[in-house]
Amino acid sequence: MPVHPITGPFLPKREPLFGASDDQFLRADRAVFRFSGPDAHKLVNDVVTGHIPHEPGVAARWALLSAQGKVLAEGLAGWADDALWLDVHQSVADDFFKRMKMYRLRARVVIDDIRETHRVGFSEAPAPELISHKDGNELGWRIIAPVEVAADWVADDKAYQAARIARGIPQLGPDFPTMDAFAHDLGMDILDGIDFVKGCYVGRKSCPA
Repeated sequence: MPVHPITGPFLPKREPLFGASDDQFLRADRAVFRFSGPDAHKLVNDVVTGHIPHEPGVAARWALLSAQGKVLAEGLAGWADDALWLDVHQSVADDFFKRMKMYRLRARVVIDDIRETHRVGFSEAPAPELISHKDGNELGWRIIAPVEVAADWVADDKAYQAARIARGIPQLGPDFPTMDAFAHDLGMDILDGIDFVKGCYVGRKSCPA
């Protein structure tokens, strides 16, 4: 590596992940749900595999498992505006919504299905005016916005998909169907999508430390 005699190594310029640094890419295959209320964090954290955040910042990767440990849904969970925002593949959105309402029982949680009003996207940088969460696996920022705002996003997400695949991040839908794989099969332990410290959650026995 070339070295400047005063400032040190010449570091290569970092190339944008998804094209132009200010581009925002639509993930048309993702659905978004909002969990709010005093017990929202506890509900989600007690049901899915990941270490779910309780403050703004980095989003957590997670999976919802069957009792046998097969992945039913997966995505990112981030905290903003006193709520958790989770995205899942459209193909499992109805089942995810149904299961989370079942697990809610008497918990003080409001689960909003906002598929009709909001869209999920990704960008190179955060969008301060939108719901923005940094992907902990160095895959830019997940952004969530009302449909009228997302109408201006880039519809072709090939750049995002290429970056995701290059980082070894599988996703339900493009890469595998529901009830087909265990969390370890997908490397979710490597991607920090499994919390080995917290207590029981659905399918926990299939995720040994």
